[in-house]
Amino acid sequence: MHSFTDAAGREFHIPTITVGAIRKVREAAGVLLSEMYEPQQQPTLYDRLCSDCVLLGQVVAALIGDQLDKLKIKPSDWLDSLDGAALGRVHEAFFGAMADFFDATTRSPLLAKLCRLQTEPVNDRTEEASAGGVASTSTPPSAESTPTPIPSTS
Repeated sequence: MHSFTDAAGREFHIPTITVGAIRKVREAAGVLLSEMYEPQQQPTLYDRLCSDCVLLGQVVAALIGDQLDKLKIKPSDWLDSLDGAALGRVHEAFFGAMADFFDATTRSPLLAKLCRLQTEPVNDRTEEASAGGVASTSTPPSAESTPTPIPSTS
């Protein structure tokens, strides 16, 4: 089970991702976690969850809804307790749980690896990408690979 603390120091546990959990998220946040990386959806849900902190918060709030209810915390109040550091912990716990889910399915080993990548410190991700583990798009092209403009003759 993947855990994190919010900015108020409260500990929460991301439950094991199941079909029931995926249904809860679909009803609460309008996204289907089992379609994390559907190439025909651009941007993919994976990309959206990596870049949209509000969406990630809504998804995780749906997953931990029972814990919030038990503590009598409204999801909107819980979202207010996510500062940058807490959001980083939420991100790591959520993608760890998703990696576990996709590891358990035989059709999604690449997606499991992508999710697992989100649980590593940024320096580790950069090193793995440069070693050929996953292609990195954050480095601009080198001068050698950029064509030289041809002067106009007119």
